Amino acid sequence: MNDTNTAVETRYREMLMRLPPRRRLEMADAMFTDAKKLVEESIRQQNGALTSIELKIEIFRRFYACDFSDHELSTIIDHLTRHPND
Repeated sequence: MNDTNTAVETRYREMLMRLPPRRRLEMADAMFTDAKKLVEESIRQQNGALTSIELKIEIFRRFYACDFSDHELSTIIDHLTRHPND
């Protein structure tokens, strides 16, 4: 869904592009970190206590499940389970 006026969206993009690349990267990193914290908390509320690897897998599912086929997801999750420190 995109309900932003085209002129406003254009103006916002222009403002962002005037920022130095490093600042844009810092902003993106901060937003991703905040999003990950929100997802973690949501997962914990829905599932209770999880091991660190279970939490890692659930975060992965939330962020990337739509980007992979079922087979690819299974392969990645299997790898995460077998190699929790990678």
